[in-house]
Order: sequence, then structure tokens, then C-alpha cells
Amino acid sequence: VPVVFDTFNSLKEVVTDNENGRIIPNNDTEKYVDTVIELMNSSDTRLKLVQNGLNNCQRYSQQTICNRWKSLIESFVVSRQ
Repeated sequence: VPVVFDTFNSLKEVVTDNENGRIIPNNDTEKYVDTVIELMNSSDTRLKLVQNGLNNCQRYSQQTICNRWKSLIESFVVSRQ
């Protein structure tokens, strides 16, 4: 389960807070520690985040990326005809 500091904008394209991970305000080490302890003590929350994270990974599978590129290239070909 990712527990990450909010240090760059694109992070939120991969991790959604409380859905597939936890995003901690930058440099808030107390919040980080509290969140890790919370996840250690809550198997339901931890398992929910893990399952959502595994589902989210499919957006980045080789097949998904190849299909997106193929669609993009085909759209350029069609637009030039």
C-alpha cells in the first residue's frame, strides 16, 4: 500500500488518497507515522487499498498502453484521409 508524501503533481495521477493509497502532506512526518500505524492496525482498510491499487495497475499494463497508442496513431491516420 503506497503511503507517499505529496511532493509532485503527477503523483495524484497514480495514487488517489484513501482509494488506492494514502497521500501525506509534504514533510508531515507525524501524519506519515500515524497513517502507517493506522494501516498496520486496520486490515480492512489496508486490504481495500491493496485491491484498488491492483485494479488501478491495469491502466498501466503493456496491453492497455499498446491499445492506447494504437488508437492514437489510427486517429491521426483517419484525420489525414
